Amino acid sequence: MQVSHLKNQKLIKKYPFLQQILEWPFEPLDGEKGTGVNDLTIKIQKADGDLLFQYADNFGCGDNSFIASTKHRRQNQVMKRAEYLLAIDSKGWIINQVDWPKTSEEKRGAPALYAKSIFQKEGTGLYNDIQYLVWVRVEAWHDETQDDELSNRFGKFRERIMTVTIYSKPACGFFELERSSVMMKHLMLTSTVVMEGCIREDREMFIISGRLDELCQFFQEEVFYKGMKKVLDEGNVRGASGQFGPVKVLCAEMLGYDRVMLQDDKSWISMQRRPDAESLYVLGMYGTLPQLRNLVKTVIQYWNNQPEARATFKPDRVSVI
Repeated sequence: MQVSHLKNQKLIKKYPFLQQILEWPFEPLDGEKGTGVNDLTIKIQKADGDLLFQYADNFGCGDNSFIASTKHRRQNQVMKRAEYLLAIDSKGWIINQVDWPKTSEEKRGAPALYAKSIFQKEGTGLYNDIQYLVWVRVEAWHDETQDDELSNRFGKFRERIMTVTIYSKPACGFFELERSSVMMKHLMLTSTVVMEGCIREDREMFIISGRLDELCQFFQEEVFYKGMKKVLDEGNVRGASGQFGPVKVLCAEMLGYDRVMLQDDKSWISMQRRPDAESLYVLGMYGTLPQLRNLVKTVIQYWNNQPEARATFKPDRVSVI
């Protein structure tokens, strides 16, 4: 909705620091290299452990990356996006800010920056000074030029969108929230996050990677080699799918590789078996470790204990990412 919308104006009046955020030159800027906002969404939430291990998902600011759209009114448009985290004190002043790396080169050389780094500034803890944490996402949409040169893909400016989420202090306070929040419970895992953590020799990421491998082996022993592969091999097509409670399972052969994906409405994990190999390995994922563990546990329980659910897994023409 527009900045002038009554709902937004009420929130800006209640949280005056929002006006400063709207005027701050956060990239990506509008077509005039300014801070105009065409669409503003303001959300209010309570800070939790998931927030502390959140990280930015930036595109197009400082390099040639972008997100292209083929849908509806965004057809043939491309978008730049950047995210920021701000610390606000009781007087409404911005007292700290996390700027995540925006280019591939910066990401390779940067430490693993999670949102909880907002609590430290020049070696000093800001736990008692922070009243709110504010997550800012800025998107700028342009017409796509179709130019072969990636840096020239951004054509006529269309719209700058800002989403601001205000996180209030939890009842336990920010210090206790950080003390009680652990990576293995709250970090949203992707292949890139796991790989970068291992490259940096992050001890906790090594442990998480091992647990993902164990989940994969557990699924292989309890489901894949206890009937699932047989359905795939004996079907009239090299694919199969089934529904196990809230979890959808897709299985397919792609260029000689067997792939399996487990997904629900919040998370997914995919596994793959190389030609002539015995073991599956984790190919990709999106979700916290508890969410991914729940996907695997749910399918195993249904597969081994509910024949009617197991019978839903049938040959199907599907593809698996």
